[in-house]
Amino acid sequence: MQENQKKITTLVIVGIIVVLMGAIVINSQSSSQQTTAPTESISGATSESSDQIAQIPTTEEGIIIYYGVTCPHCKDVDEWIEREQAEQLLGIEQKEVYENRDNATELTQVAISCGFDTQRGVGVPFMYANGDCYIGKIEIVDYLEEQLRSVESELPEEESLELEQEPESKEVETELEVIKE
Repeated sequence: MQENQKKITTLVIVGIIVVLMGAIVINSQSSSQQTTAPTESISGATSESSDQIAQIPTTEEGIIIYYGVTCPHCKDVDEWIEREQAEQLLGIEQKEVYENRDNATELTQVAISCGFDTQRGVGVPFMYANGDCYIGKIEIVDYLEEQLRSVESELPEEESLELEQEPESKEVETELEVIKE
């Protein structure tokens, strides 16, 4: 009886050690990815086949946002972009990666070029802007806000006022003008 109890105790201790070691390995891998905001990960893209490698966007100017159709943080970024009219002002290109394998492969290559570990996938929302990479909605929105301030400070005052006006109020003004005629 004591023999069985010793075996069970030994197995329990070994099991606890294995679980603790696994937790340490997982924690060290996740801390090396340096994300500042919640993200969702894509893992469908790999760079194993040289004929399937996507080209990293060559433009040093411009903004590409990689997103997933079911990613709630991506939706938050998209809603912010719409509300601030940033897509038109900053020339933002958006690429879906959950359902578009070419975009997912391109995202992986861009992430690698920025020094991200892509072994376990790449989180979205992910932005490539002017040769730099940003991951997570906080980093992305902060960068875009800074860019918008820069663009808006360069606009003439009339255009700046038009951008601040809500699109709905423009529609109401148009309807009122039609009624007045």
